[in-house]
Amino acid sequence: MTDVALHLYSLGFNVIPVNEQKRPIGTWNADKRLEWRELKRRLARASGLAITGRYLEDESYGVIVLDLDDVDAAFEILRNVFGEQWQVRLCGQEWSFCGLTGPRPKGEVKCNCDVPDQDCECVNTETGERRKLSELQRGMYAVARVLKSCLPRGTIRSDAIELMVSNYEVVFGKHPAGVYYQPIRFVNGRWTPIGIEDVGQGEVINCDELKALITLLKQSPVYTLEELGGEDAKTVAELNLPEPIKELSEDAINRIVDLVRPIWWLEINGKHVHDLILFGLSCLMRRAGISHESAKRVIEAIINTSIQDIMGKVDPITLQRLERDEQRHFRETVDYVYSKPTAKLWGRKSFEEALSPAIQKAIEQGLSFSSPDEWFDAVYGAIFGKKTRRETTEVVTEEVLDEYLPREEGINVPPWAKAFEIPRLEYCLSRPFCSKALVTYTREDSQYVVIAIKSLIRVRRPRRKR
Repeated sequence: MTDVALHLYSLGFNVIPVNEQKRPIGTWNADKRLEWRELKRRLARASGLAITGRYLEDESYGVIVLDLDDVDAAFEILRNVFGEQWQVRLCGQEWSFCGLTGPRPKGEVKCNCDVPDQDCECVNTETGERRKLSELQRGMYAVARVLKSCLPRGTIRSDAIELMVSNYEVVFGKHPAGVYYQPIRFVNGRWTPIGIEDVGQGEVINCDELKALITLLKQSPVYTLEELGGEDAKTVAELNLPEPIKELSEDAINRIVDLVRPIWWLEINGKHVHDLILFGLSCLMRRAGISHESAKRVIEAIINTSIQDIMGKVDPITLQRLERDEQRHFRETVDYVYSKPTAKLWGRKSFEEALSPAIQKAIEQGLSFSSPDEWFDAVYGAIFGKKTRRETTEVVTEEVLDEYLPREEGINVPPWAKAFEIPRLEYCLSRPFCSKALVTYTREDSQYVVIAIKSLIRVRRPRRKR
């Protein structure tokens, strides 16, 4: 580990020691690297090494790291920017720095590799299918140098490629899926494993190429969704979230589906809000500690229900296109949120700002909620398992009762009349949370009862101006 760290450090990279879950050992900064003595001290607790974007010990050039998640889509983007021989250009030079990451489908495969270069057995935890590592597609990274004057201010994210500038990419050690990160080079038309000691500083790309790449990445729905996030949008690391292990009950899943169903096919400004719904729900579930499996069940149930609702209303070709679109939504939302530690997770404020127009439109068309707030409360109740807004009830004072319940001396009613006594009750007139209720009030010194409607006043957290 020390020799590898020293090699990367001597190449000018900002080296970050990480643990088994790819989290950094100690603090780090993309603009300033640790002194070698401090870095070496942290290596004792590390199980892997990462490098950041931006920083490079070079007067003219900085670093970008291209993290290829959806490999097929990423290859097409790189082909559009760098040409048919992009593999040779980025990964086929003596100074290239490219490598393999975890097996695909991301987050669904576990392997038992004991050493690097081992073609170990892997199992798909979703299907139970067993295959050799060499038979599986893997994610990739490619390091490149670019003039510092052209570097973007921050990381650019998409579902296919994350262009890392202010984040880090693990390049050495064992992946959480149980495989080892493997440096590679494109030689004679094939991807060939190399040693980490053989990597260089990466290929130089020019400012026009970088600009073209960023333009394509910004067309990604993921980039658009993250840009919609407000001040409350944070990464897993920034939020210091624990591992997601909670399971949602069938009732909770069905409740979320029922809440989403009436707004799924609504259009706002000529567009559906599918991505907003799924991305927002995925972010909330990750923040709530809901497991990836439970979150996928929610999203799958929403998508399947939406497809069933549209069957018979569109022709077969349109239905097939919609099914493909929904699977893309799946990759861009729940899979992205749960597999990408650098994903910006919306908070409740971002969720509400994104979906309030759609909820209000649905209410105007007959959705059985009195306000968007009530719909959001229902969603939060299903995900977090409790009411999330403070509620205060109107207090019925003695003065109010005096007006409607006259006090009586010596109440005397026949025994048979007791059978007709109206009990104290509170019957909710709205669901899932009680914003209105039918209630009765009485007291010991009156033979009368007040039947009234009690309202619950929802107190919202004040919105901060942006």
